[in-house]
Amino acid sequence: MDRLQIQKVALRQRALFIDDAFSVNDFGECAADFCAEMLKLGYVPDENLLRALNGVNAEQLAEIYSVVKEGLNLNSNWTPLVKDWLKPTGESRIDHLITAFVNSVSTLKDKLHGVRLPCGHLIPEGTFPIERYNGCPFCGTPFEFSDKIYKGQGSKHKLLTLWTLTDVNKYFHNLLNSPVAMDATQRDSLNILLHNLPLPSDVQIVVKETVAMVVDVLLEQGKPDLAAEYFTSPNDILRYLWYKKTLQIQIIKPSILIDNAKKSTSWYCGMPVAEKQEKENCAAAEKRKELKLHYSRSMCRIVARWINDLKMSAEVAAEIMHPKRGMWVRFIRALRLNEFAKQKGFENLRKLLDIFYRGDYKVWQGEVDKLLLKNDIDGALRLLQQRPGSFARQLFSVIIRNANAENVIDSFAQIAPQIAPRLLVTLGMYAESYFDNSKIRTVKVITGKSKNIENPFNLQYFADEDIKCIIASIQKVYADVTFQRFKNTPTNAKTIYIDPQLFDIPLSIGERSANIQDTDCALLGTKFDLQGDKIRLFMHWGKGLPAQHLDMDLSARIVYQTGEPQECCYYELTLPGAQHSGDIRQIPDQIGTAEFVELDIPVLRQQNAKYVVFTCNAYSDGNLSPNLAVGWMDSKNPMKVSDETGAAYDPSCVIHQVRISSSTLSKGLVFGVLDVQTSKITWLEMPFEGQMARNLDLKTLEGYLQKLSARTKIGELLRMKANAQNLQIVDNKDISDEVYDYNWALDTAKVSALLL
Repeated sequence: MDRLQIQKVALRQRALFIDDAFSVNDFGECAADFCAEMLKLGYVPDENLLRALNGVNAEQLAEIYSVVKEGLNLNSNWTPLVKDWLKPTGESRIDHLITAFVNSVSTLKDKLHGVRLPCGHLIPEGTFPIERYNGCPFCGTPFEFSDKIYKGQGSKHKLLTLWTLTDVNKYFHNLLNSPVAMDATQRDSLNILLHNLPLPSDVQIVVKETVAMVVDVLLEQGKPDLAAEYFTSPNDILRYLWYKKTLQIQIIKPSILIDNAKKSTSWYCGMPVAEKQEKENCAAAEKRKELKLHYSRSMCRIVARWINDLKMSAEVAAEIMHPKRGMWVRFIRALRLNEFAKQKGFENLRKLLDIFYRGDYKVWQGEVDKLLLKNDIDGALRLLQQRPGSFARQLFSVIIRNANAENVIDSFAQIAPQIAPRLLVTLGMYAESYFDNSKIRTVKVITGKSKNIENPFNLQYFADEDIKCIIASIQKVYADVTFQRFKNTPTNAKTIYIDPQLFDIPLSIGERSANIQDTDCALLGTKFDLQGDKIRLFMHWGKGLPAQHLDMDLSARIVYQTGEPQECCYYELTLPGAQHSGDIRQIPDQIGTAEFVELDIPVLRQQNAKYVVFTCNAYSDGNLSPNLAVGWMDSKNPMKVSDETGAAYDPSCVIHQVRISSSTLSKGLVFGVLDVQTSKITWLEMPFEGQMARNLDLKTLEGYLQKLSARTKIGELLRMKANAQNLQIVDNKDISDEVYDYNWALDTAKVSALLL
């Protein structure tokens, strides 16, 4: 077991992992020094952790500290382009135009006075104040670097708890037993635990994405027969194979991945049409080549055996394969399944392929659609009741197509108790936004990007009173079934404590974080109160990569009560209430680079700012750089900026940060929205297309925020639990039998367990 890897998982849950394997230290001096250093980083240990730390020697404390430093990016270069960047440099577009003209005309380079920089550019006198820069202000290449990191300026400390091996195993079980699909942080943590702990035998994995991850580890360990036990359908096998090929936990068709590669590769600003077309074609060809399937003969035999041993009839298996028929044809050829089907012992595989290729099977969904087209609603409802999960996913569309919505909802209510709780919660959350014509309807496509779509056409034929009745009826079905489920769950508790903050935090269903939180897990939609009057956005990228052109941009888009929005970004470094640290376009070798944006809340209020959107974008070809980290800092105490280097990062002031996952498909990301008037920041992840912050459609953002607001809050679900189980809600958690505070909510696996 790699304890440093386990330590990464613990830190994400605001804990440190210490067990009996750590050496005993008879003196507490090392622990005192360690705690002092952690305090500078914004962490304080609780009593149990402090006692455990007293028994750890200096070498092992140093190893723990190294994990914390890695999670907080302390070993990275945080030097921006401009020194003391809170003071504007006064650079303008004219400076860039003059410098571009001088450097493009060879005869002028030798005649004009200026500063020749290591990148080869001549900065003419009277343009950029070159003494204010750590690199070239024209091409964004940094030359000066520093390991300067501020510490201890934060006014809010995060409490660290103790994790033992028992806690690690319990968290491991929670992840495997999760009734909802995990976010990127949970998946990364599960992957670490799968590689460092034995797979428990007393778990029931119900989420297909989790099955794919478990199977991958079992194959690495040479246990294909054990992996076969987790497959219940052919599409489970397809999901694993596609996950192994693309790192995408969902089955995304090749055509979608190719189209996404084309869109994220071409530049949108000032590029000739022919050149843009050529770049798109090259990107598409490269992605097609990357997606080509090739398997060894041993792997082909393993997959053939998996499919042959599935415990379902060939007709049912073929029907399940039908929606992904095109992908299955490719995999059948690449895996040489036709060859294996001819061999002895693969009779089931032979029968399945025969039925699949001849199309000699009925598609249940096709039968439902046929009855709906014939307007045979009663027949369609009888079929839908046979598969409650599919009924739940089609409920809204069936209601829209049927004038007698009450009949549909009554039929659905009869089978509602058989439906997975997460589906019922989703229906209850989104009924209003789906049927309300006055609201912006925002959906998240399979690549993760949010888009606005028109409301269903038939909705215009429903009266307002009918729509209100439909919404109320759907929410009543959800409430009644959930209430009964909680009531049937036995408990010995008499009292319950619900943290008021949980009434602002939505359940993580449907909207999952696609990026990794290394130091503090929070649920999408969590609102953070401001500590001071200044907010400092930060972005770091390029660590571990060779020097190259890799242009990532940090921006703050300010939306005013009246007037057009403005962006504080690479082309507008200074705005009232916002200051940018300079645009870096070339990363140094291995150590990475950083950009900052400082927001002044009082000045923004004077400017009648409504809200500020925090974004990061990939201006270079492709998507956002893997391992790019973004977040914001906040403190009641003033946050310094170095006069000499411009370094402005202090881990003790970091309120929240995320690291871009290697499987990202987005070119732009909204990672927070500041409500200027209420002084609250909503953390969210909304991918969007485009190289710049101005490419963000604000209507889509508003629709996304409405959708977040409509989601069921954790506190609301807990209050329903309290009412169903006759628990008294108390204000003091010290006297409560069941305690649900913010620290409990940080473990998203525990929150998901409410939906079991």
